Amino acid sequence: MLASGLHLAQALDTASRAASEGYGRILEQVSQELNQGQPLSVCLASHPQAFPGMSSALVEIGERSGQLGFCLEIVADWLEREERIRMQMVSALSYPALAISLCLVLTLALFRFVLPGFFEVLQGFDVPLPWLTRLFIGLTNAVQGLTFWLLGLALFFGLRGLYQRWGKVPRVRESLYSLALRIPQRAH
Repeated sequence: MLASGLHLAQALDTASRAASEGYGRILEQVSQELNQGQPLSVCLASHPQAFPGMSSALVEIGERSGQLGFCLEIVADWLEREERIRMQMVSALSYPALAISLCLVLTLALFRFVLPGFFEVLQGFDVPLPWLTRLFIGLTNAVQGLTFWLLGLALFFGLRGLYQRWGKVPRVRESLYSLALRIPQRAH
């Protein structure tokens, strides 16, 4: 829009109407801050959830060098590439997450409904059971108790909290992403 001669504030207003509701509100705020005399780089830096630090730095370079349009193109390409990579990550992880969830549900159903009846028959024989069978009997009894489920929920929410806290740290996030990229993908 800038290349076609549209003023920056007008371009932001047009983009805010075309964008999604949440992103549109952010663009409206940026436009208001711009109309109050703030440089575009400062306006973008005040919204880090929508515009990462690299965006505002590139825009500042464009403002200082007189190449704002070119720098905005670079920012747009970079953000599009980042979104494409994020979508590839979601796609790559969706199938393994579904498979693991299904296995977990089926295993829990096995421990909850199938194995108790089987173990009752085995215990009725009055013979000493191998240690592995006794272990599975203990696991089956644990799955049927409330303590197992409370500990499972505590572990789930604890791991989720750790991810939310440490997932924002760039080095940790990069490590998680590189680990996720090593997961084999399905053949398309």
